[in-house]
Amino acid sequence: MSNAEDFLDAFVSIEKSMNRIVKPNEYIPFTQLLTFASKKNLVIRNRFNSLKEYGELRNAIVHQRGSHMEIIAEPSDSVTKDIIRIARLLEKDQNILCYATQPVHLVRSSDSIKQVFEMMKMYKLNKIPVYEGEKCIGLLSMDALAEYAMEKVLNTESFKIDCVRTLLNSLCSERVVYVNRYSTIQDVIIIFDRALEHHLQAPVIIITEHGLNTEKPIGILSSYDLTKIITALS
Repeated sequence: MSNAEDFLDAFVSIEKSMNRIVKPNEYIPFTQLLTFASKKNLVIRNRFNSLKEYGELRNAIVHQRGSHMEIIAEPSDSVTKDIIRIARLLEKDQNILCYATQPVHLVRSSDSIKQVFEMMKMYKLNKIPVYEGEKCIGLLSMDALAEYAMEKVLNTESFKIDCVRTLLNSLCSERVVYVNRYSTIQDVIIIFDRALEHHLQAPVIIITEHGLNTEKPIGILSSYDLTKIITALS
């Protein structure tokens, strides 16, 4: 296939993806569709200017002769490669579970702090959710453990027997937000954006079946993970 054919195939794929995202009731022009889709999708928002230019380029590549579309220009290799990449990114599953850490390691509020420390060290975890029965009651960070350890350095026995709830009540201030398993990257970005807008600590996002803290966690996502996602989709 020529560059023009590859470009047009990718363009059609992108237009279909944007219609899937926007779900308009009737046909709307590409530029307008692009504007609406950019508000709902990170890939499109990041590549808005390029896609706008590709919409104009598409009109320069083909000429309508009756019911027949005639190719009258060839895009460059770099442009063709770029629009194909965008089309493939939009075809990807945007469900957040595709990017979350799985499975989720968790601890019980009755577990000893020593046990929790050993688990976090074993799995190289910076944060871990704490459950009491079937309900998540907080998030424990390695920083909180380190602060606790410094306070208890003169009393090593308490480090062995104190339970996680003790630490949660005194030191833990981690924010946790719950989303359901069908949430998208865009949903999660909105959560982080709102935290930034209100000068709040970036939360850790726990994914459950219906977004409830009384359900078993099936995925976990931090601001560090989000940075990697944004980089990959840019």
